[in-house]
Amino acid sequence: MYNSRMPKTKRVDLRLDEDEDQIIRRAADMSGMTVSHFMLVSAREKAERILVDRAFHLLDADDWDAFLARLDAPAIFKPEMAKLFAAPDVFE
Repeated sequence: MYNSRMPKTKRVDLRLDEDEDQIIRRAADMSGMTVSHFMLVSAREKAERILVDRAFHLLDADDWDAFLARLDAPAIFKPEMAKLFAAPDVFE
């Protein structure tokens, strides 16, 4: 898990053209973050999305076909689920 209180000991250097620099600086400013924090948060979010995508979608052909068959199968009625969805929303 990400912990912003951990000591920062690593560096990453980037080369940017003027347009890339301005876009990043404007977005960081609009987000109320420093450029460094904005780039760290943005890069980390992107990295986590890529890692999650790769972790949960690596299926061989047979497993993929079985997964698709389950998605295409008709839904099974579950009375417990009907009761749950009929109950008032706890967030309203």
